[in-house]
Amino acid sequence: MFRRLKQMLTMSPPATSGQVECDGQSVPYSIVRSRRRTMSIVIKRCDCSVSVRVPEGTSDDVLRDFVDSKREWIATHRRKIMSDNSHRVSRRYEEGAIHLYLGRHYVLRLVISPAEGVEIKDNEMIVSLRSVDRCERVLYGWYAARAADDVLAMARPLIHLFAERTGRQPSAIKFVRVKSYWGQCSTNGLIKFNIELIRAPVECIEYIIMHELCHLVHHNHSPRFHNLVASYIPDWKQRKELLEATVSCRY
Repeated sequence: MFRRLKQMLTMSPPATSGQVECDGQSVPYSIVRSRRRTMSIVIKRCDCSVSVRVPEGTSDDVLRDFVDSKREWIATHRRKIMSDNSHRVSRRYEEGAIHLYLGRHYVLRLVISPAEGVEIKDNEMIVSLRSVDRCERVLYGWYAARAADDVLAMARPLIHLFAERTGRQPSAIKFVRVKSYWGQCSTNGLIKFNIELIRAPVECIEYIIMHELCHLVHHNHSPRFHNLVASYIPDWKQRKELLEATVSCRY
């Protein structure tokens, strides 16, 4: 008994991180152990970080073998994500930075003024503010107002069409700023849209609107749900790809 206790005390704790060689470089990964039955690998779109999720009790050797077997998969998906992210506009709130509105690129120009606001002129997004440190706040307030007006204006005819065909319509629509989704539909019919959606091309916004409306009928992502989306927007897959390549809600 004492020998076993000594062995337990001298055993190394399970690893919480590791590294795998991909495309000639060492890629770190975090390890998440939980009460699950299978092993999986998750790569975040925002920063290409890798996490490995395994059942509690999985040995480090088994875990490493699993990661090594997925080496090519990890490399392929990281390359794709990095390629997609290279087309996105980074969020910088300074003179000359590029910002999106309805899919178009605008150069940020800052003007010190007692009256704060945002104006679109040619290819410039002119932000009037009392001090430069208020740029993000002023610009976000403008984006929030434009989302409430523009996205809602796009949604109204789609809601009317959807209601005519299915008899379903949202109980309410809200605009929120989150990092986890573009849109969300609750079981009571409340639809939330991410304010950041206003940066995306119009066809992408229409896709997200219809995607959430279809959740009023199918509160899942089953084949029937996707067939319903396709009945309204046949090219929804292309629009989804364009959205992913243009802007991210993970600001």
